[in-house]
Amino acid sequence: MRTLLLIYFSITSLTLFSLDYNKTDTYYNHLYEVNKEWKHHQSICPKGTIKFDSDLERISLHLKLVCKALVNQTPNNLSENQLKNRYALILELLDYANNSIFPENLFHQKRTPYFVDYKNVHCAVGYLMKQSGYEDLVLKIKKEHNYDYVKDIDTKGVLEWSVEQGFSIDELKWIQPTYPQNYFEPIGNGANNSINQLTNDFYRNQIILTGEFDSINNMPCLSIGVFKDEQFSCLGNGITGQINDVGAVDSIFVCGEIINNSISYPFATYNNGWNFYNIPNRPNAIATSCFCSGGSTVLEICISSPSTPNRQEIWYLNNVGTWEKQAELNGIVNDIEPSGLGRIYAGVFDSVFIFNNNTITDTILTKNIIIKQNYQNNWYSAGNTNLPNEINTIEVVNSAVYFGGNCPNVGDVCMTKYLNNTLQPLLISGTHIGSNSASDIKINSILFSSQTLIIGGEFLDFYGFDSWAKNLVVYNESNNSSTSFGLTNAPVKSVLSFNDLTYIAGDFTNNLGIEMNHIGRRMNNNSTVNEIDKTNDKINIYPNPALHQINITTTHKSIDKIEVVDMLGKTILINENINNQTITIDISNLNK
Repeated sequence: MRTLLLIYFSITSLTLFSLDYNKTDTYYNHLYEVNKEWKHHQSICPKGTIKFDSDLERISLHLKLVCKALVNQTPNNLSENQLKNRYALILELLDYANNSIFPENLFHQKRTPYFVDYKNVHCAVGYLMKQSGYEDLVLKIKKEHNYDYVKDIDTKGVLEWSVEQGFSIDELKWIQPTYPQNYFEPIGNGANNSINQLTNDFYRNQIILTGEFDSINNMPCLSIGVFKDEQFSCLGNGITGQINDVGAVDSIFVCGEIINNSISYPFATYNNGWNFYNIPNRPNAIATSCFCSGGSTVLEICISSPSTPNRQEIWYLNNVGTWEKQAELNGIVNDIEPSGLGRIYAGVFDSVFIFNNNTITDTILTKNIIIKQNYQNNWYSAGNTNLPNEINTIEVVNSAVYFGGNCPNVGDVCMTKYLNNTLQPLLISGTHIGSNSASDIKINSILFSSQTLIIGGEFLDFYGFDSWAKNLVVYNESNNSSTSFGLTNAPVKSVLSFNDLTYIAGDFTNNLGIEMNHIGRRMNNNSTVNEIDKTNDKINIYPNPALHQINITTTHKSIDKIEVVDMLGKTILINENINNQTITIDISNLNK
């Protein structure tokens, strides 16, 4: 028999939130919140009170306790094969509980079972089916009963599977957890008008927000502010004019039609005060996008100017303060992103004229994308097909590049992927996104997160397997599936990941019935598991394997109880009331 080592720690420095997970209450009340079947198992429920760091931690405890009970309550009438399957899956369930990666509830206000969530994370019962080779059964349940309790799942094959694996339906009902809604929450009082862009300022560990507002969190602030350490603040008094792009290095820089003392500038920088800049011989230029690249090039900027009507120019500012015109194009650049392929410029244009010393050296016919190779003056097209009518956003993921934009007509490409010199359409208007009479669909922002793409924009609905969306959706490329991520009452302009949270901003003031003023956020549950192995709570268990003794040491927190249990559920060693950071267990007399 395989020996299981269960180590219990007394954790005392936890935070309060609500009865959902970290209010001090009885074990029974917390476990009953996760699964109402605990009403049939009160006699084996731990005594005393507890509180948790997260709902993930509470679900994990529920599963671990159920694992222990399943071993103790093994029926006597199981065949050898059933016993083998049962014990193997109990060990799988224990690993699943320890990993604490559970489904997320996005669509239900009350605690609800989720057999498989939008990230393809399986619930406990679904995980056991998958691990035992019954993924096809999981997919059937996902299609027919994804949010139902085991007692209501009548999919053909469930009873047969449970019998084969040595479990009763009542045991499966007890295993199955429920999950609280993980929704976008408002941040303070937000802004009093649209937020168009959220930018991650890594240098200062803050978010820069720009838009049409003149107040953030009820404080006067014109068009640009920051969010840091749970506080909103303004950059100076803000800035007058239209901001089209923003970035951050040693200074924060903005591009657009920036007004200072009635003079228009294409860009400005902020470092304890605003400074405004023009490009030589380009008065009244308006920048649509810009990028601070570092190295010999300080700034890249795309401008429209009366000096070059009907064309836009790409200018570089080098580190000695000299401006150099790199290219002209018929159209507009909406976004610039760095990549291993080179600098990527995207928007709506059909040709690009390459310059060297103010002389055209090449003309490239292209559609909406042009790429300049890194460290070379070599420009090339990504292709002319399978692209949105206008590209609004670029998301670079390793060697792949995703482009999202406007797709006003049924059959238009809304999002495409560029990989290995090939453009592959992913989302089609009227097929994957929008309706059969789709119009004016826009993808404004794409964020790669946890192997999925979070898409914000302006669209009425999305063709997912189980849900309806508005302006916010998650797309899983691996299985070509989509799931609603929100129901905002107005377009989403920007999606950002910052400190394990997903932030959204835009024109909206409401999402899923929750009032929020143009900005909200939600926790990335599966990336914020409160693991025990942290700097202040490190645990060492050694040696492994062990023949004679096991040593356990911790820092900061004390061990309260150690229990060694064999696979039949028999407690073969117990040590309580230790209250120490170091303990040695003698295992010399235990079976292998």
